[in-house]
Amino acid sequence: MADDLQGQWNISDPDIFNIILRVNKELLERTGNKVLQYGDILVDTSRNAMICPEGGDTCLWPTSKDGNVYVPYALNETYNENQRRKIKKALDEIGALTCVKFYYKRRNDQNYVNVQPGPACYSSVGFGRNGRILSLKNPECIHFGVISHEFLHAIGFQHEQSRSDRDLYIQIIWENISDDLKYNFNKLDTNNLGTKYDYGSVMQYGRTAFSKNGRPTMVPIPDSDIELGQMRGLSTVDVYKVNKLYKCKVCGNSFVADTGRLTSPNYPGLYPNNADCKWLIRAKRHLKILLEFSDFQIQEFAGCIGDRLTIYDGSSVEDNVLEGPACGAENPAVISKRNELFITFITSRTYQSTGFAATYRFIKCGHMKKDRRGIIESKSHPFKEVHCFWAILIKRRYKIIMEFEGTGKSQKGNCTENSLIIYDAARTPPITAEIFCNNASLSLPFVVSTGRALVLEFQHVPSIFNRGFKIAYDTFVIFSTLILVSSATK
Repeated sequence: MADDLQGQWNISDPDIFNIILRVNKELLERTGNKVLQYGDILVDTSRNAMICPEGGDTCLWPTSKDGNVYVPYALNETYNENQRRKIKKALDEIGALTCVKFYYKRRNDQNYVNVQPGPACYSSVGFGRNGRILSLKNPECIHFGVISHEFLHAIGFQHEQSRSDRDLYIQIIWENISDDLKYNFNKLDTNNLGTKYDYGSVMQYGRTAFSKNGRPTMVPIPDSDIELGQMRGLSTVDVYKVNKLYKCKVCGNSFVADTGRLTSPNYPGLYPNNADCKWLIRAKRHLKILLEFSDFQIQEFAGCIGDRLTIYDGSSVEDNVLEGPACGAENPAVISKRNELFITFITSRTYQSTGFAATYRFIKCGHMKKDRRGIIESKSHPFKEVHCFWAILIKRRYKIIMEFEGTGKSQKGNCTENSLIIYDAARTPPITAEIFCNNASLSLPFVVSTGRALVLEFQHVPSIFNRGFKIAYDTFVIFSTLILVSSATK
């Protein structure tokens, strides 16, 4: 190549493609675009499965009679057990959210994806005869998002910035790209499936991809501050496009944006019978997820063995159950322990209701409380802002009573900077039960929920005076007009 690529690629941005460029750099320096084009696509095809040069669906993996698309794959024997599990987890996630199901190749499967520990991370695009090579260099390419990225190539997707309409959404800064690398930003003839440009796609280049000087090679328009690319796997639009391309009849999606909303199918109308829906929410590694329901109406039958919602504290049904199976008409609220939540919604053939609506947001500080009684307390920090959430979620038909044992806020009058807010999350819609700020004495010694869930939000600017609060909470159940408290409160 005319220019040595050393130092031309800024690989500090948190996106999948910069990991791929780091791994592929030596091969690209040595071979130029003779083996790979666009960073990680084998030169044997530049086609896009969304527009097939031979017509019809020749670039797509075939659909079976049951509506699913079954894609066999083979793994080279040099991958160890842990690496095999990581690859399978990424493929299982695609299968959970779409109708494209990956399975290990059987003896009579002639057309399959042949996963090899080649010299880089790369793939062919779309369906092909015999074993289609997909390279995952061992161990450098065994990264969850990289695996998802390459397998999306394998089922027919190009990079997002190669879209035919990309100039409406991003500006290519050509002066920051060497002449012999500009081909990586070619536009292709793509069917964009009626979607808007997805800045957060797992198929999106990073902001400084192929930069010769460390400066941006792409800038979003009109908002230049939008993040380009990410490391967490399929975005909401990625899942939507796979399902639309392959005509999948699938309920659910994936969420990687900072905030979002999910609802049961047909909401606020009646959800269908025999629904099997799955949603995955994934934050950045250092964040947690607060999930709150604004409406919850799921037909109740025999301890929720019929229609039911289940929330898993992780990325699949193999992780611990955080809540559920849940039904009835009491809004839950949860905070994840890690950066992932997996939600399933299953309905039977008989009963129907309006279902649910929920919103999520990523938070830095959060705690989940499911014990029948406990203590919640927090203090301000002398040098950092404090912004923490607590979700209390107890058994159905119980309520929560909280007693304040101490509170102290700074004298500043801005309640958005120094406050404790208690949300009655079980109500439809949820309401703010109490707001405490400044050093004012509390008007009520107790706060009682209307249902099984409360959410607390505490925020405070830096303070050397250890401002904060301490709350003891307990639970009680109502039988007719009799209130039974679970333990004595002060």
